[in-house]
Amino acid sequence: MKVAFIADVHSNLEALEAVLKAIDKLKIKKIFCLGDVIGYASEPNKCLEIIKKRKIPCCIGNHELAVIDQNVLGFNVYATEAIEWTISKITKENLDFIKSFPEKIKSVLDDINILMVHGSPLDPINDYVFPDYPLERIVDAIDSEVVSMGHTHVPFIKEVKGCSMINCGSVGQPRDHNPDACYVVFNIENKNARVFRVKYDVKTTVEKIIDSGLPPFLAQRLFLGI
Repeated sequence: MKVAFIADVHSNLEALEAVLKAIDKLKIKKIFCLGDVIGYASEPNKCLEIIKKRKIPCCIGNHELAVIDQNVLGFNVYATEAIEWTISKITKENLDFIKSFPEKIKSVLDDINILMVHGSPLDPINDYVFPDYPLERIVDAIDSEVVSMGHTHVPFIKEVKGCSMINCGSVGQPRDHNPDACYVVFNIENKNARVFRVKYDVKTTVEKIIDSGLPPFLAQRLFLGI
């Protein structure tokens, strides 16, 4: 049995569609989303509607929380403008939908305990777990065999004290200098995880962002993966 982890779609419809198409080709039926479906790009409602239609369990991310609370404290100028833009565009139905997102998702698949959060188990929404994070701190605080996270937009896979630590990167706004959309597949049987990259129509996403009136930087960075 295999599962796919996605995160940080950030309203990038073209990237989300490309990733889900790639996952479907692998015949993977179980997909989890680790937050920030919205923010930055121009298709928050369509992206949320896909997640809803496909019944993909999703954690709440810091961008969802900011839209719900209408609080941009701590966000940079570009993220702030995107959040305020998203607040003005999100439908009531989709606002209610993101309000239903939990901080953590726990799943037991073939006796493997999997914990999923946007940030980290120590701070589910705001903690940034980069590859140099002291992962032992997390492992010592939990009883799960697999932890999957997002938020940093930088993917990694590490084994720490028998626990598989996974950051699945970003579908819609990679920041590891690779512009291709990112996701992770985890094989339950052998506890093997693999990062996958998918090319998508970046040009169309960029044009939509610029046409929407969002900051041009949010479009330009997609070409560079930063």
